[in-house]
Amino acid sequence: MKNAVSEKIRSLFHGDITLKKADVWLLALVCVLFGVVIGFLKAPWTHGVTISCGNNNGNYNYAAKEETEEKQAEE
Repeated sequence: MKNAVSEKIRSLFHGDITLKKADVWLLALVCVLFGVVIGFLKAPWTHGVTISCGNNNGNYNYAAKEETEEKQAEE
């Protein structure tokens, strides 16, 4: 068994390698899924984090805040 595996490995590195079409698609699928898993592992946790454009332009209505502060001051 060990000799058969070593002979197969030696034959892969000697000469041309031919792969079936199904093997190529399977290898591509494995690479894509591996990339997705790595992406999920490296992605930051976004639970409870607000993602915005960064400049806060239009993200908050300051006029409404001032009105509520004025109403609270009157009470």
